[in-house]
Amino acid sequence: MKRVIIALTTILAALAFLTPTTANAAPPESARWVGEDDWGGWINILSATSYSDSVVFDVDIQATKGQMPFNPFYFVAKTADGYRYNSPTYRGDNHLTSELLPAGDRLRGTIELQVTGPRPTILIYQGVLGAQLAKWTLTWKPTPKPKTPPSPFGSLGS
Repeated sequence: MKRVIIALTTILAALAFLTPTTANAAPPESARWVGEDDWGGWINILSATSYSDSVVFDVDIQATKGQMPFNPFYFVAKTADGYRYNSPTYRGDNHLTSELLPAGDRLRGTIELQVTGPRPTILIYQGVLGAQLAKWTLTWKPTPKPKTPPSPFGSLGS
């Protein structure tokens, strides 16, 4: 009986080793699936930084099906009152340009949109014909005020 149990354990261990394993990981919270019948992939907004005249988005794109079309002009930022910003500036060394990303490829870079008014509260990724494919809500944190270092001479009290 002991030999039968050892033999069965060995067979089950061998089968477990030979069975292909799968691992599923949830996409990051800011990742959105975009796609149509013949293409698709994930767009992840890693960060957003607001400047006086622009907003810069750090973007990670992963094509998973077909040839995923990508273009910075497909991004539109909107303010709470509906004003739209959709003019990429192409400043900096790591800005993304338009291309077809084959399935399995990944792309990371920045999208900088010119801002002429209040900061946007929504970022939208549109398809070629303007259909909304993905949407992110932006929540801006207040800029911390720099702390004044203590005087090297101590306090001036009496």
